[in-house]
Amino acid sequence: MTINLVGTFDWTLVAISYTVSVFGAFIGLCLAGMMTDLHSGMNRTLLVGSAIAFGGGAIWSMHFIGMLAYQVPLIISYDATLTAGSMLAAIVMTGAAVSMVGSQPKLKLGRLIAAGTLMGLGVACMHYLGMLAMDMQAEMHHNPLMVAASVVIAVIVSMVGLWIAFTVRRAWQRFASAFIIGAAVCGMHYSAMFGVSFTAPVKQVLKQIPNIWASNFVAYTSGTVVLILFISVFLGGTAVVSRESQTNTVPERT
Repeated sequence: MTINLVGTFDWTLVAISYTVSVFGAFIGLCLAGMMTDLHSGMNRTLLVGSAIAFGGGAIWSMHFIGMLAYQVPLIISYDATLTAGSMLAAIVMTGAAVSMVGSQPKLKLGRLIAAGTLMGLGVACMHYLGMLAMDMQAEMHHNPLMVAASVVIAVIVSMVGLWIAFTVRRAWQRFASAFIIGAAVCGMHYSAMFGVSFTAPVKQVLKQIPNIWASNFVAYTSGTVVLILFISVFLGGTAVVSRESQTNTVPERT
């Protein structure tokens, strides 16, 4: 005998996932905004940092903590290979999208659409690979309409994020924009999760959700590590730009 299960959310972890996404988006925006072209080592370093901040922090880390926030009365573990693959997909495809836009002296609509689509598909790939990594004694079911909606949201969010990264110049504007991007990334993730349900044998369903303390510990630890990483990346990128400006005048993007 099987029963249908729909998860609930730990709202503390949801809030943490949003905070991490905002911070990752802000660092990604700052590093991408420092790029002028990709012909120098400095700019390629900024590209890598931006890809890690956007793909690894604003997107993947938010997703991972969001997965911990989604709770069903089942014993769940995660396949390490698929989990790592989802992170790699987010970072690589985000980096490719930032490169497509950042390699040109002037932002063009066609390139923005292409890059945003690539990045959005990378976000969707990351999300559903992460879902596939869930190892449990249950069958997962996706609502096709919510899957389609989540992909559309991911593409639109990516286009907006890339546009902001290469047009908004002031720090306070980037900071404010990061809250919008963070909300949009979370919107993509949680709209996709809203369309998920599980079918499990009755004997596999637990009376209460397991490992709540452990999940919270991992989420808090992940959030702290991510924040430290992003601060390090940001300060490192700022130092590189500062050293470069002492010897060369870096042309501003138009």
